[in-house]
Amino acid sequence: MRPSGETGRILRTLAYRRVSTREQGVGGTSLDAQKTEIARYCAAHGLPDPVDHVEVESGGEESEEKRSEVMRLLSSLRAGDAVIVSKIDRFARDMVFIVKHVRAIRKRGACFISIAEAFDSRRPESEMMLGAWAMAADMERRRIQERTQGPRKLLRAQGMYVEGCVPFGYRRDDGSRRLVVHPEEAKII
Repeated sequence: MRPSGETGRILRTLAYRRVSTREQGVGGTSLDAQKTEIARYCAAHGLPDPVDHVEVESGGEESEEKRSEVMRLLSSLRAGDAVIVSKIDRFARDMVFIVKHVRAIRKRGACFISIAEAFDSRRPESEMMLGAWAMAADMERRRIQERTQGPRKLLRAQGMYVEGCVPFGYRRDDGSRRLVVHPEEAKII
């Protein structure tokens, strides 16, 4: 059984656009490209102009508490709303988060739409499809972590300084990526 209001006309659309980094916001799945795609979808389907919610934060489990904009969107939901994303992984890259919050959206009489996957929570097969798409987004997050953590581990093993604030008394040599003594600060230590 569908929650009341979910089968009826969409009264308000809430667009959620997310990128993980400021650099990604310009290239890749840019915020502007997501905005254009969502606006086109709304126009083509006769939906109201979207209320925009934008976030620059990782979509992984470790960043859930930092994602204030998605939480603001979810807390403002009303029956008859539609949450629209350009792609499910823009909503999140954590399988539990995706399934939990799409179910919560439906319980409030709203619906969730992802354009790239042609996903609409009002369809009977949506629960099964959501699980598959959520799992794919979660797996991609893990692959991204492997691609970024692997090179950092290798650089660290080679004695190079990779991340974080450089300790007082040192500076990072840009050519070798190693820490070298900062003569002026070393006097203080």
